[in-house]
Amino acid sequence: MEHSILSVDYVPYNDTSISYAERHSHHPYANTTYGLNDEIRIPIQNQDAYTFPAESYIYIQGKVTDKAGAVHEDIQFVTNGLVHLFEEIRYEINGTVVDRVKNPGIATTMKGYASYDRNESIGLAMGGWEHTG
Repeated sequence: MEHSILSVDYVPYNDTSISYAERHSHHPYANTTYGLNDEIRIPIQNQDAYTFPAESYIYIQGKVTDKAGAVHEDIQFVTNGLVHLFEEIRYEINGTVVDRVKNPGIATTMKGYASYDRNESIGLAMGGWEHTG
């Protein structure tokens, strides 16, 4: 049996080849109103960029109105409500699907209930996670 893999008598190597990171905003195509089953694509055209999906987020801005267009202050979303707006979320690189989630509202809510403790769920309230108990 090879015992060299258990040898820890050397100095650890720290990879410092990435010296800084930049944040960029990417907007979807020109459509400003989306209907049922519309696809929202956010293309990143810079071929020299390496993306870090774990640090990415989607910012949703808008108003909640009724059918007549009136804004009501007392409307509340369910826990993790904005994610329920999406039927599927895909992460693709050069047209190849790297990761895909069907029904992300249900999937992330179930994961959240299983994963978040009381303090974490209080901290996620601004992101649409309703603290229960």
